[in-house]
Formats: sequence, structure tokens, C-alpha cells
Amino acid sequence: MSCLIINDIDAGVGRFKRTQATVNTQMVMGTLMNLCDHPTQVSNEEDDEIHEYREEERIRRVPIIVTGNDLSTLYAPLLRDGRMEKFYWQPTRTDIADMVHAMYRDDDVSRETVERLVARHEGQPLDFFGATRARMYDRCIVEWAESFRSETPDPVTGQRHVTKAMGEHLMKNRTRERPDDEHDPGDFVLWKPDFTVQDCSEEALMRHADDLAREQRLVNEKRLSEDYMRTMKDWDEVVREDPSRRERPPPEVVAAETMTDEQRARQEALERNATEAMRAAQRQRDEERRRNPPPPEEKSSRAAPPPPKPPKLKFDREWPVVDVATAFDAFKNDGVTLVDVRGARDHDREAPVGSVNVPAVIITGRPMHWETKVNDAFEDAFAEAHADKSKPLLILGGADATGAPDGAAVVLARLRAKGVLAGYDDIAEVDGGYERWNKRYTPAGKKRTGKAKYTNVVGAPGTICVGSEIITQEDGVFEGLMGVNG
Repeated sequence: MSCLIINDIDAGVGRFKRTQATVNTQMVMGTLMNLCDHPTQVSNEEDDEIHEYREEERIRRVPIIVTGNDLSTLYAPLLRDGRMEKFYWQPTRTDIADMVHAMYRDDDVSRETVERLVARHEGQPLDFFGATRARMYDRCIVEWAESFRSETPDPVTGQRHVTKAMGEHLMKNRTRERPDDEHDPGDFVLWKPDFTVQDCSEEALMRHADDLAREQRLVNEKRLSEDYMRTMKDWDEVVREDPSRRERPPPEVVAAETMTDEQRARQEALERNATEAMRAAQRQRDEERRRNPPPPEEKSSRAAPPPPKPPKLKFDREWPVVDVATAFDAFKNDGVTLVDVRGARDHDREAPVGSVNVPAVIITGRPMHWETKVNDAFEDAFAEAHADKSKPLLILGGADATGAPDGAAVVLARLRAKGVLAGYDDIAEVDGGYERWNKRYTPAGKKRTGKAKYTNVVGAPGTICVGSEIITQEDGVFEGLMGVNG
């Protein structure tokens, strides 16, 4: 069975204090709401028509599992019973002991020691016990580095520094990725010391845990974080914590009122000097500009003519050219084969359902850097795929029929030059290529609503009106329908 797991969803799309809901977060919330309400009706973006889902388009339901620390920051209707089943994880002491014991499995710590450690520091999160283990290894690293400290103090600082012997020791023991290959040994692989905690006794474990808990108490008692973040509070929060602040004037007003006459005169003198300095600098820049004016710009009498467009190739078409409506009718009702000669990438991305792809070009590269080259094996592949030359064929190419390598006229000219086109009794070119076909019909074969304009509407922050499509009248599309007049 498949499932979708979203870890820490509140960190990605939750709304916290002073954060603004972006279009992306609204789209995620809107998509999740739609999946909860209609779990079997999910669009695959192949058909952009607004229609009721057919029975064969319904998909199998897939469970969605999300995790988070504060789900109250999510869009409230998403949490409603019926849309989301909530499970609150509250591990028991036994569960915590099991996880901590697995954490210390490589350190040969007994289960009884872990249980006493958890009982001694009850209420601590799992990160606390992981930090305790990390502290034990930190001590090993410090002791290893101390072995490279010089015996005599530095004559300038008076301190015993770690010598360069540590770096030399690390660099000397490094190896190559492929040490046996003389021609290409590969990059250097740095050597890492194997740190092993020598003292994993219960006394040492309890000592490190107690030190960490003591540090936590000091941080909570000193409340340094509040002092660091005091400027992040707005005026309402400051007044709520200290109501007397509402009656007191701001600090800058108090400083101005308590200033002596001598201090006030000095402050005014400084401000005047700064203003005069700014004006003098501006006068100097103006004088410099007058002495050395910039050269005048050359004005052309008339605008340069646009570069000439390259002439399009002209083809002596021996084959008929049919419009999209005629080709669609022959393809759907008469069973005529529709041959899509565009690249395999373009065909796989979007193409009429039931068409046959014989790519005349090969598309390689990556998005924004696609490269198109002629498929030299196209003529042979076409002759092999359509060996029966008595069957009618419709050739559907790119938008530029005569100028692009995947254009229908270019492709048919290639077949004619190779002698492959001879013998086909009924072969025709679809006018306008796939671009014009797509404007009239969807890939699934449904007729589009003329020149109707689809407008995407994005809701305001806090709403779930995301990606809604509204059909608006344009160029008299709906004239004569339901009493709508231009």
C-alpha cells in the first residue's frame, strides 16, 4: 500500500506570529482540503476542461499522514473531525527507556542504567539524552586534541597552544579513493580518528546528564533569551507586561526633557555642523559637474530599422493540407491514423490520445536548456511503422510547419527526398500543427469552449480560494447561449 507522509507540516505551512500566508502555503492548504473532501477525484493536469469526473477517472484512495508539533498553526477547517484524525503521541517512561537504550546500543550501557537515567531526569525530551551522549564523545575529542598541546607555554601569550602536529597527523593518515590505481587514484579521503568512550559507567553517564540539566536551569533562571528578544515585542505586549509603561513617555522624550541647557546647545551645534557639511558637499558636486559636463548624447534622426526576418522555406507540397476540424473528424470517426512527428518528450508530455508517435527530432538536455537535433533514423522508422501504404495517414507536427525540424511540411519533404513518401495513396498534413489542434481540442478529444478566457483567482490570506477557474466572456464566445448578448 502507498501513502503520503508530510513531516513537520506546521514548520512549512503553519502561520506563526508576524508571518504572512503566501500563495504557495494557500495552494498546499487548498490541495489538502480538496484531497480530504474528494479523495478519489484528483486531476493529473492532462485535461484542463471543467467537467464532472467520469467513473474511469476516479483513482484509489491513498492515506495521508502528517506530523507536527503545533497543529493549531494550520488552517482551522483542515483540523475538523472527519477531515483529520488526530493522534497525540505521549510516550510512557517505558517507551522513552526503549528509545534511549537503542540510542546507547553501541556504548554497552545496560537497560537498568538507562531506566535509572530516565527516572532521574523525568520530563526531559529525547534530545536531552542524545545531548548527554554527545557530551561524552565531546570529552573524548577534547582529550585527543589535548595530546597535541605543547608542553611549554608560548613566550608571547603565555598559553600552551595545540601544535601543528595534529594537522600533520590527520593529513599523513589520509588515503586515496582508489589507492591501487596508479593512473587515476581519485580524490583524497581524509582519515578520521576512531573515538571510543572509555568510561561509559553509570556514574559518568549520570555526571554528564546532571551537568546538562544544570545548564538548562541556569538558562531558565537567567532568562537571557527574553533579554535578547526584548526588541521583538510590540508596544501592546510591553504595556501588557508592565501597565505603568503606558503613562511613561518614550525614552527619547525623557532624554530630551532631562537634557541640560549646555547639552542641548552642544546637540544643536552638532546638528548645524552636520547640515552645513552636507550642503558643502552638495555644492562641491554641483560645481564639479558644471566644470566637467558629460558629453551630449547623440540623437539619431530616425529609429534603426528592425532586422529583417529570415525567409521561411517554401515547399512544393504534393500532399493535401487539411484543417484541424477535418483532421479531428477523420481521426475520431473514420479511424484514420494520426502520426505525431514531434519529439518523444513533447509527445509524452501532451498529445492527442490514440495518436502514434514517430519522432522526427531528438530532444535532449534539461529544462530551459533543451536541445533539438534531427533524428537520422526517422525515415526508416516511419516506413517500418506504416508499411501498409494504402491506409490513410494524418501528419501532425510542430506549430511552424515549414521552418522547424518537427514541422509537418519539413518532415514530409524529408520523406519525399528519401523516396519513402512514394506509394502512399492518402497522406495529408494537419494545418497549424499540434498548437492549433490543442486550441480546438483537449488531448482527451473534447472540444474546447472557443476563445473563453480562464482566469485564475487567488484568495486573500487566510482563505482557501486557491487556483479557482472562472470562465469570462471574451470576443462574444457565449453570444446566443443562455440569453447572453454581447
